[in-house]
Amino acid sequence: MRRLGRGLFSIGRGLGALLAAVAALGLTAGCASSRNEPPSHDPEFAARLDSLAEAYSSRDAEKILSFYDPDTYTLSFGQRYKFDTGSQSHKESLARIMGDVGAGKLTMGEETLVWKRDTDKVWTLRPFAITADLKDGGKFTFKGKHSAIWVEKNGAWLISYEHFWGDPEVSRPAPPPPPPAPPIAAAPAQRPALKDVFFDLDKYDIRPDQRATMDENLEILKKWPSVEVLIEGHCDDRASRKYNMKLGQNRANETRDFLVAGGIDPGRIKTVSMGKERPFAEGRDEESRQSNRRSHFVVTKE
Repeated sequence: MRRLGRGLFSIGRGLGALLAAVAALGLTAGCASSRNEPPSHDPEFAARLDSLAEAYSSRDAEKILSFYDPDTYTLSFGQRYKFDTGSQSHKESLARIMGDVGAGKLTMGEETLVWKRDTDKVWTLRPFAITADLKDGGKFTFKGKHSAIWVEKNGAWLISYEHFWGDPEVSRPAPPPPPPAPPIAAAPAQRPALKDVFFDLDKYDIRPDQRATMDENLEILKKWPSVEVLIEGHCDDRASRKYNMKLGQNRANETRDFLVAGGIDPGRIKTVSMGKERPFAEGRDEESRQSNRRSHFVVTKE
C-alpha cells in the first residue's frame, strides 16, 4: 500500500504545513477579509463528504472521479504537479490503489468544519478513517484529517484541492512457518564381508570351529538376497595338481551345500576349484599351508 503516498492518499507532514498552505490561499479566518465567514458545520458539505466516502467504499473509479474538478484538481498541498481528474494518470492511480484492496471502507467523522470564501470557493476539514483488507492478506488502517477546497462549476461543487493526512498503518499476518525439512534418508546398511572358511589337511568337511563363520555368512546372504557369490576351493602345495583340483572342488561344494541347507537359493552360488594354483601364502610351513586350505568367497553381484 506504499503506492498511496504517491497516489490518492498522499500523506502530509502535519497540520502546521496544511494550515500554512491554506493561509497562503487566503482561506483561514485570520487572513480572510471581512467577507469570509468563520468555520462552521455545514450540513450540505457534510452530506457531500459522506457521498464521497460512499464512493470510495464502493471502489467505483468513475463514481469517485465525479467529485473532482477535471481541470484544476491537485492531489495534495505542496505538490508541484497536478493530476487531471479526466486524465489517464489519475484514473490509473485510482486503479492501482483499488487493485491492492479486496474490500474497504472510508468513513467520515462527525464534525465538518467549513470555511467559505465569497460564493464560489469552500474549504472543508473533517476527520476520516479508512479500513481495508488488502489482497495480499494484510490490513490497512488510516486515520487522520481530510481537507479539500471545493469550487462551484456549472452549478456543481467539485473538489479542486484535496489532502489526506495522518498515519497509515499496514499489518500483515505472520508468514507461515517453513515446511519441515524432508527426512534424511538413512544410509543403506553396509554389507559385511563374507569370511573364508578353513579346512584340515586332505579334508573338505566343515570343521566345528568354522561353523560359526559359516553361520555368519548364511545370515549375510539372507539379509542381502540380491548378492550372488562364487566360492573358490583352495588347497596347499602338497599332493598332485589333479588331486588338489578335485579336493578344492569338494571344499567349494561342501561350503555351498551348507548355505543351501540353510535356505539360500542355489542359483545364487557358483563354485570353482583353484587347487594349489593360487596360494594365499607362499611359505611351506604349517601356518602358510593352513592359510591355503580354504573356501574363498568372491561376490559376483551385489
